[in-house]
Amino acid sequence: MLSSGPMAAPIKPKLSLKLPTTTPPGPPTVKTAAIVYDVVLVDAGAGKLNVVKVVKTLTGYGLKESKDLVDAAPCAVKAGISREEAEAIKAQLVEAGATVEIRPA
Repeated sequence: MLSSGPMAAPIKPKLSLKLPTTTPPGPPTVKTAAIVYDVVLVDAGAGKLNVVKVVKTLTGYGLKESKDLVDAAPCAVKAGISREEAEAIKAQLVEAGATVEIRPA
């Protein structure tokens, strides 16, 4: 028969469930990505020699490569740069007599 001694406490399993906490759906978060721009030489204009000199300075190319780039207009002089840098480059090229556009990359 069973003894009438102290009763053993029931065994409780040590189970720990951690449910993932989720945030309620809301408006999507907008990530602010850095937007980059391309400086496009549309036309060298009448002061082609001055434009070649500015392109040579800006790109670090040699004289022949700079001339080839200016002759290939419309083409990107600088690509993947910030808006401020693009504006500065555009100002230099316009001062030399070129027609320039700034386009998002």
